[in-house]
Amino acid sequence: MKLKLSKIYSRIFYPGRKFKIFKKKYFNVKFFTIISKFFSPLIYLERKKAIKKYFPETKIVINPDDGFKIIDFKKNEQANKAINACKKIYSKINWKKYQLKDRKKASFITLQLDIFDPANRRIIDFATSEFLINIISKYIGSVPVLCDASINVSPNDAIHDNSAQSFHIDRDEHKQIKFYLYLDDVTERDGPFCLIPANQSKEIFYKIEDSKKKNFFSDEEIYKAKKEINLVKLTGKKGDGILADTASCLHYGSRPIISKKTKPRIALLLWYQSAFSPMMPIALKFKKKINFNNVDKKKKKILDLVLGLHHLNYRRRKDVSTNQGDIK
Repeated sequence: MKLKLSKIYSRIFYPGRKFKIFKKKYFNVKFFTIISKFFSPLIYLERKKAIKKYFPETKIVINPDDGFKIIDFKKNEQANKAINACKKIYSKINWKKYQLKDRKKASFITLQLDIFDPANRRIIDFATSEFLINIISKYIGSVPVLCDASINVSPNDAIHDNSAQSFHIDRDEHKQIKFYLYLDDVTERDGPFCLIPANQSKEIFYKIEDSKKKNFFSDEEIYKAKKEINLVKLTGKKGDGILADTASCLHYGSRPIISKKTKPRIALLLWYQSAFSPMMPIALKFKKKINFNNVDKKKKKILDLVLGLHHLNYRRRKDVSTNQGDIK
């Protein structure tokens, strides 16, 4: 009985819980987020105030009309360490075998990263860095949670209908950021991430018949709704980063120009949402607890908020802590 009451409490009075009865529809997700904030006002205010408390003013912002931002991270020390860590992981995987075993989506392969693994320490350093979280927090309106961290590989070996290679909008949240850090140069031939800015996407989305019931849209549907479209093809160099609100921007990726020169597109994918979305923070995906050594009070609080270490379900764990090493 106590366990059942505990689950009910967790789902109703604490953000980031997942109701399986909700389908991924725009209205459902938006309603869920509003209700979540309503039942968790103190947590919402804490995350909103934390923006001013822990992060300085910045000129680098994501314009809501655009819904995306391109940033050069080539000289960013934490980003370069994360890239090197990802490349090391990538080199150890037999991707052909992994593709056959774990490929869930036709156009790309995802290798989820365990934040408790010391080998991924530099990636988590970067994912929780003040520079990155500052930009995302100001766009979302409160300090976000990291929902997922993965190496995203597009084999670029075929074109698939009704897949991520078709125009679509993510419906996991009504406002979110997916951050792609290119691990190699990406040309137009390599199937870059492509999107339509948020203001145009909204106009197009509501012109398409039954758009809220569809998961994917054909090019014909998109260009019928609006003839002149600003399609942004996000090619880039190794170290370029893309912050995109994939819940506001129509987008697709991994549409390669298949030839002998076509190569896989490899990126670090970091997925951020508000703490009040149906998604769970990344710390709850792994049945372990974690301690960070040599972390100052400010950084510890940022880790607590971004990784979801404050979450009720996480705090109840009694597992042996894992030594992650120094986080900077």
